[in-house]
Order: sequence, then C-alpha cells, then structure tokens
Amino acid sequence: MHSTMPDHGAVRRAGASGLDTPVTLLRFACNWRHIDEGVALSGQGLRLPVQKLLRHERVRAVLNLRGENPTKAWYRAEVADCAELGIAHHNVRLSSRRLPERHTLRSLVDAFDSLARPMLMKCAGGVDRSMFAAAIYRLNRSDSGGLSQVRRDLQRQRLRHLYRPEQRWIRAFPDFYDASRGSLVFRDWIETVYSAGAFEDYLTAQGLAGSWRSRPLDLALLEPAE
Repeated sequence: MHSTMPDHGAVRRAGASGLDTPVTLLRFACNWRHIDEGVALSGQGLRLPVQKLLRHERVRAVLNLRGENPTKAWYRAEVADCAELGIAHHNVRLSSRRLPERHTLRSLVDAFDSLARPMLMKCAGGVDRSMFAAAIYRLNRSDSGGLSQVRRDLQRQRLRHLYRPEQRWIRAFPDFYDASRGSLVFRDWIETVYSAGAFEDYLTAQGLAGSWRSRPLDLALLEPAE
C-alpha cells in the first residue's frame, strides 16, 4: 500500500503497550479519525493501544471491514476484546480492488442503520476500505453531506494517498451513483439499479477499464487486500 498515512510501525513507535501514551498520539498512530458525530474510522493497530482507544472513545460497536477471519490471531483478539468491553462486533467483507456486490452495499447500509453509536469502522490500514465505507455512510445519509462531501473526501484522500491502478474505481463510485440514481435515495438505488456488472459497464464507458480486479469465482475464500 502506497500511503502517507500512519502504519503499524507508527503504533510501535508510539509505545508497544499504549497504556501511558497520550490519546492524541494513539489516534494518529492508529489512523483514527471521526467522520461524523459518533462515527470513527481506523486501521487495525496493535491490541493494547486499540483497547485504550475503544475505552476512551466509549465505542459501542465495531464494524470490521476485513470480514470474518476466525483463523487469524488479530481477528480472534478483536472479537475477544469487544466481548470483554461489551462492544457489539459486526463483519462486512470489503475489497479495495474488487467491485462491491449488491449484497455487500446492502450489508453496509444495514449496519449503519442498526449499529449503536459511538461506532468504529476499521480495516487493515484505515485507508481504502474505510474511506469507501465512509463514502457509503455519507451517501446513505444525505444530511451528513451527501455527494458533495463524498467527492471532497475522496479528492483529499487522492492528495494524501496513491491509489493502485485497480483501486481507481473507488473515486468513480459516487459519479456512477449520481449518473444513474435519478430521483432514488441511496438504499432504493442499491436495490433497483446497482449491480457490479452495471458498474463495470459504466467504468469501461468512462475509459476506466482496468480500474478494478476481476471477481474471483469464490469471493468467500479470499480476504481482500487493502
């Protein structure tokens, strides 16, 4: 991942335990930032610093954008920490390189509408998947900024982070929504207009062929890379 955002090494430099490290530095090291009242984004981070932030921010729900990974130590620790702290843990599997399926967008919107606040959305680095999820959150809540805010966010992200060629579809997603929504609100657009195939056709027509990775036969067998 090519990025100027803090990586896991920054967390280690902030203090391996995180127990005596100022919260502001921990936020920076974990790439933790707020996009709305009671809604934050972050990267994976190290266990103890993240525990401290979860307590400090009084998080009530974690939305893990890496999907269920019960064979991975980080996932088992995350689930255990949430259980210990009384935090709801919810999984949605996103990829920054493969176009989202309709059921994935539906799952995100359902999570945004149902999970308690304060809520944390997190992926591996807190960059591509988290920013896309933040875009879906805003599109689903027009009162929080809608399309104009999403476009500003993705433009700022473009200045701070170099997308790989097969991640360029992320920037085009709000344009596809705007071009095809008519008078539909976002959830209705997902259910009646959106499909990964229609998005592929739009991207190709816009000269963006190759801006995504082809879908595998079994998405469930693959953990999407940041």
